[in-house]
Amino acid sequence: MLIIDNIKAEFKKEDESTPKNMIIASSSVPASYILPNIISNFSKAISQPQFTIKESDSAGVVNEIINKTVDLGFTNDIR
Repeated sequence: MLIIDNIKAEFKKEDESTPKNMIIASSSVPASYILPNIISNFSKAISQPQFTIKESDSAGVVNEIINKTVDLGFTNDIR
């Protein structure tokens, strides 16, 4: 749960009137089956969250994380 607590803390750092945006890279399976529940829960817990989802293959997600062009990444396969 440490990751979730860190994400919540980052969202709460900004002024409450400022919309927050988290850029998430995800391969297709997590984007379809995992992220909807996570985003729903965050939307209930955090005021005005905004998410940008960049769907890619697993290698693309890893590259996005390495290049620091996303805040968080989900993948089901690393080769």
